[in-house]
Amino acid sequence: MEKKSEEFERTLTEPNLLTLVCRWLESMPVLQDNTIWDQYRRAADLWLEESTETDISCLEKRRDLMDSLFKCDQHKRLVDQGNRKFTHQALKGAIILRTYRHEKGYALANRILDSLVDIDTMLSKWRFI
Repeated sequence: MEKKSEEFERTLTEPNLLTLVCRWLESMPVLQDNTIWDQYRRAADLWLEESTETDISCLEKRRDLMDSLFKCDQHKRLVDQGNRKFTHQALKGAIILRTYRHEKGYALANRILDSLVDIDTMLSKWRFI
């Protein structure tokens, strides 16, 4: 019985899955060079400029969302409010993974991320059964 208690205590001090996934996403080598992220930002800005959205409030919401992706302080505010869980660097890694998911170097990592999302969804459903 004491062994189980020790194991339980040990799990309280070890990093949780979210922390480990964030570390993994933050460690993506592509994040060391801002070239891809800068290209992504330019594409997002162009998309917003070319938007045919006639509803100004909707367009402003999109712009605010994009700003929260690119501006670390805005992202941190959302994390502090409990609206986001990933660090800014981990979020950037996840976005790049999703964007380049069909490329050879990103396909497996993207499948891992998809599997984690599937597991989270199944656990959420199971919790409410």
